[in-house]
Amino acid sequence: MNEMEMKARLIVDDIKNEEGTSPVAIFKRMAKKEYVSIHGPEHHILDGACLLVTFKNASGDIDLDEALGQHLIEYS
Repeated sequence: MNEMEMKARLIVDDIKNEEGTSPVAIFKRMAKKEYVSIHGPEHHILDGACLLVTFKNASGDIDLDEALGQHLIEYS
């Protein structure tokens, strides 16, 4: 697993713990993590992951694990 794949997995694992419904607020919290470089390519996976988790948290009918897994596949 290369460094980018590791960062993407960390993002997906950590974002599942977010409880808010504001993708901007979640992005800002996640962007402070030591493994996220806001100007690095990992912010692209973070964008989609934020949208998926906030949709789920706002009572969206989604299997979050499946959606995030698909997001990882499409990103790589």
